[in-house]
Amino acid sequence: MNITENDILPYNVLLNKLEVKCGDTQNEIADTTVRAKNLFKSTNEQEVSNLSIMQMIDGAIPDGMIMNCNEVIAVIIALS
Repeated sequence: MNITENDILPYNVLLNKLEVKCGDTQNEIADTTVRAKNLFKSTNEQEVSNLSIMQMIDGAIPDGMIMNCNEVIAVIIALS
């Protein structure tokens, strides 16, 4: 399987946006995303992609606001 720049672009765009919205590094955002993926599976028995999780966090934080990504995804998981 060849990974192209077009495959990576959505992740890169979201990581850059969330870096600003969350005040976290891209590595911290990636860690949060992986933990959230595992929580979705263990608590809700849902398979959710990393990209979908980042999209959920991005959609929950209005532009111009800074919020804790861990807290945002915790609420999303609890409400799903």
